[in-house]
Amino acid sequence: MTPQPEPAAAYARRSRTFDGLVRSCAQRLARNRALPNVGDIRPTVEQCELCAGAAARPGATAPLLGLVLAVIAANSAGNFALRVGMQQVGRTVSLSPMPYLAAMLNGWVLAGVFLLIGWLILQLSLLSRADLAYVLPVTAIANTVAALLGAFVLYEPVSLAGWAGIVLICVGACLVAQTDSRTDGLSASRPRPTEPRAEGAVVAAGGFSGLSRGGA
Repeated sequence: MTPQPEPAAAYARRSRTFDGLVRSCAQRLARNRALPNVGDIRPTVEQCELCAGAAARPGATAPLLGLVLAVIAANSAGNFALRVGMQQVGRTVSLSPMPYLAAMLNGWVLAGVFLLIGWLILQLSLLSRADLAYVLPVTAIANTVAALLGAFVLYEPVSLAGWAGIVLICVGACLVAQTDSRTDGLSASRPRPTEPRAEGAVVAAGGFSGLSRGGA
């Protein structure tokens, strides 16, 4: 039985030149390290294989996108269900666990708990495939979806600062979504503050600040 070729070798043969693969990998490394001179980059064989794998699978990001959307949907739906249920249960502030256990008898609360359990499982899967600096800002969209559900379904008032925060969170998440979801083996140094991922995280943080001020 003929052994299967290595990913880097297979990709190099399809592109008819190994130099092209190395040059493409060097450009990818330069983007991750925010280095202006690509000529200073000398990628290793392992890094070239990672780049080749990403280039040879154009649809590889599709499952990750689906997982991100599932995390956002489960988080926002779970919190929405909890809010509806607790509106029916009433204000609950106690050091005793009994009122909270009694609240679980509400169907909306129970549905919200199961949705958030599903969200936690999906979040674990997503964190096993992507960087923390990518996952948390991108999935912050769930907070804006939940806020929109509260505003348009539950008719909760949202201040101007709250709407500004929602917009900032969306912009920050979109900026981070343009970066690489996983940088294992592709970056030997920490991202600089001028990179899109850092900018997106700052914008998202500003959005959360606007939402907190609006809620206050």
